[in-house]
Amino acid sequence: MIPTAIVKGAMGLIAGLYFKKAAGKKFSFLKAALLFVLCEAVMALGYFLAECIMYNAQTAAGAILPNLIQGVSGVVIGLVFSPVVLRVKEL
Repeated sequence: MIPTAIVKGAMGLIAGLYFKKAAGKKFSFLKAALLFVLCEAVMALGYFLAECIMYNAQTAAGAILPNLIQGVSGVVIGLVFSPVVLRVKEL
């Protein structure tokens, strides 16, 4: 649970810093795609490292494919919803 919080926190920090810098600018599909791929790479690597520590490298390697599938799903969903979310006015 703690490794997940650390990994997801790192992903959120990276994405948040980018979107804060990009606030008010035109949405770039390519930049968003690269950002999401970077965040998901952080997730896959972070989970791999955590599982190496908690279990062993062989067990961690077995989780790479499911983590990559989760990452690809996150990228696709993020790219579909980002333009909509960016149009929402701040409360």
